[in-house]
Amino acid sequence: HTCLFWGILILFILSVLSGIAVEIVPAFDYQPGTSEFLDALANKDHWVTAILNELLNVVILIGVVVAFIRGLISKKKIGMMMFQDVFLLIFIFVILLTGWFTEAFRYIIERTPEYIGKLGFFGFYLGRCLKNTFPQTSDSAWIVSYKVFWHAHVSAIWLAFVYIPFSKFAHALFSPVASVINVMEKNRHSKGQVHS
Repeated sequence: HTCLFWGILILFILSVLSGIAVEIVPAFDYQPGTSEFLDALANKDHWVTAILNELLNVVILIGVVVAFIRGLISKKKIGMMMFQDVFLLIFIFVILLTGWFTEAFRYIIERTPEYIGKLGFFGFYLGRCLKNTFPQTSDSAWIVSYKVFWHAHVSAIWLAFVYIPFSKFAHALFSPVASVINVMEKNRHSKGQVHS
C-alpha cells in the first residue's frame, strides 16, 4: 500500500507540476533560465526530474509485485487477490510498461546521448535494446510507435482513475476524507456541548 499509494501520488503531483511548467507557464511570457525549479520541471531529461520519475516508477513496480505476491500467498482469499484488485494492479502495470516504452521511443527519436539518457535508465536502455534489435527501423516508424504508446499510456491512466472507486484501493482515497469529516463532526459536537 505504501509503495503504491505514495509512489502514485508523488508521481501524479510531479506530472501535474511538469504539465504546468510546459503548458501554462510559457503562456505568461516565462523566459527559460529565470527559475531553475521550473526549468527542471519542464525538461524531462533534467537529472532531478529524470531520476525522480524513474525511482517513483520503480517504487510503484515494487508495490505491484509485493501486492501480487502477498495476494497469492495470503491465507485470506478475500483481499488483494479479489478480481477487482487484480484488475487494478494490471492497470498500474500497463501504465508503467507503456510509460517506459513511450520514453524509450522518445529517446530513440531524439537521439538522446547516453550521458543524459542514462538517468532515465529504464526507458533509455529499453530504447537502446529496441534500436539494436530493429536497426533498420525508420524514424517515421519510431514516431508512430511513440504516438501509439503515448496514447495507450494516457488512456490507461484515465481508465485506472475511473476504476479506482470500484476497487479495494478506493479506501486509500476515501479514508483521509472520512477522517477529516469525523474530526469536523467531533469538533462540532464538542463546541455544541461547551455552548450548552
